[in-house]
Amino acid sequence: MPKEYSTRLEVILTKFENEIKYLDLAEMSIKPTSGAWSKKEIVGHLIDSALSNYHRFISAEKKGNLEFEGYDQDKWVIKNDYENRDINELIALFLGLNRHISNLISTLDPNTLAETTLEHNFDQICMKGLEKETPASLNYLIEDYLFHLNHHLKQILS
Repeated sequence: MPKEYSTRLEVILTKFENEIKYLDLAEMSIKPTSGAWSKKEIVGHLIDSALSNYHRFISAEKKGNLEFEGYDQDKWVIKNDYENRDINELIALFLGLNRHISNLISTLDPNTLAETTLEHNFDQICMKGLEKETPASLNYLIEDYLFHLNHHLKQILS
């Protein structure tokens, strides 16, 4: 299972890498509506997500539960000033962090991935929230991360 997740992540990254070169990079800064993120800011948000989820994935094995700190996505995007950063730098950071995550995922113990607990806050931190009374696993968190990536990459590449 770890290798499958790692392979799926690599496929997502390769697709992104192959398709991003066809976008007009100047358009990456355009906000579709007032208050919405530009495509460049979405890349920044995915960087923040990668950093947060890397920490979740690596600490889950020793933690004993699946309760993790969330973060204020909008504030992080503003604080990191993604709108004024070089898009090529952001793309390289996004790809590098996710390749690092792919490597980490490939080393995770399959038993740890499958272990379930009711001690989680996936109802708060996951894109596809999971009710508090439903058992959760690290498998679910990784699946949610891949779902989240695909969701936002479709926005960027459209």
